[in-house]
Amino acid sequence: MREYGLLASRYVQEFDEKWVQGGASSNEELMGSGDIQSLAAVTLAPLLPLTLTIFSLEDVLLKVIQILL
Repeated sequence: MREYGLLASRYVQEFDEKWVQGGASSNEELMGSGDIQSLAAVTLAPLLPLTLTIFSLEDVLLKVIQILL
């Protein structure tokens, strides 16, 4: 869990430097960038074990399937 937290912190810091502090090149677009999508994945990764303490794996998978269909 600690390793995921460190990874997420580093990613958020690099994201901030690039997109908020103006480190991205002027021709690079924020929308459609892989940075945004992977930020969500990295941020949510540590929450998966917590989710499984509240819901069963079967419930989570059924909900994901319902969302995708």
